[in-house]
Amino acid sequence: ILAVAVDILVVDFDILYVVMNILAIVFDIYTVAVDILAVDFDIIAVAMDILAVDLDIHAVVVDILVVDLDIHAVVMDILAVDLDIHAVVVDILVVVLDILAAAVDSNAVSNLRS
Repeated sequence: ILAVAVDILVVDFDILYVVMNILAIVFDIYTVAVDILAVDFDIIAVAMDILAVDLDIHAVVVDILVVDLDIHAVVMDILAVDLDIHAVVVDILVVVLDILAAAVDSNAVSNLRS
């Protein structure tokens, strides 16, 4: 009976040895999977860095556009002042034309009297 029990224990230990080898292979597979995930996370980190640089570039472009819009606003203000000056000049010319028209009318009246 002891010999049979020992044989059963030997078979049991052989099964345990096979199970341990299978577990070792499974852990090796998990180790490879973890290494693959680590590389994947490194790739994602690089992609995030690239996106951060891209966002910084976009921020600079937006800042340039804001400055450009500010310059356009100044130019528009200058043009508005220029148009106001032209309007004043036109008003002065209208007054001069009114004065000339009055002089012509006065001259015509004077010619009629004589």
